[in-house]
Amino acid sequence: MSGSKRLEFVLKGKRDGVEITPSTISFNRFNEFNQQVAEFLAGSKGIPLDEMHPSVEEGSYKLAVILPALILAAVEPDIQALQRQDSLGDIDSKRAEVVKKWQSQARKSPDNSVEIRPVDIPELASVKLTHETDYRIGDVSPWVQVEKYLVGTVEDMGGATRANLHLRIPGIKDQVTIAADQSYLKNQDINRLYHRVLV
Repeated sequence: MSGSKRLEFVLKGKRDGVEITPSTISFNRFNEFNQQVAEFLAGSKGIPLDEMHPSVEEGSYKLAVILPALILAAVEPDIQALQRQDSLGDIDSKRAEVVKKWQSQARKSPDNSVEIRPVDIPELASVKLTHETDYRIGDVSPWVQVEKYLVGTVEDMGGATRANLHLRIPGIKDQVTIAADQSYLKNQDINRLYHRVLV
């Protein structure tokens, strides 16, 4: 196919001590990962997948996809942006959601990782998500490492018996109350009250 390019999505990990390969991957993980790749490629605009041609190959679990040039042009800027770990606010929202899932799964098990590997596309570098990477929304640094990130303004923090903080998130009517440790709040070097934070 003229102008088509190849992207490989490589899932590495272990299940019960056994390396994940096309022959050892569980059916649920197989379906989940393939669906996540499809969501990443389609993005929030729902790019039709009929023109993409996947194949499952050896090399941990590798899903290789041949993309027509027009589809690659839609995906390419986001893959370039993922060279920065603070890029989730800059890429397509559906792709960011998939990256967050892969990041979360990698954090749960140090053996797990996902690599987006362009083949013969010199302008694109590989993107690898591991338990050590920290893909997030830019502008603000994470205050604490958690499974879910919330961006908002701290409107109250502390508490005499049960410490917490109240976060005002744009577009949400009620404040979000987040439990906190008194000593953690006490030892903060930066005043976070009435500042925008990522928690």
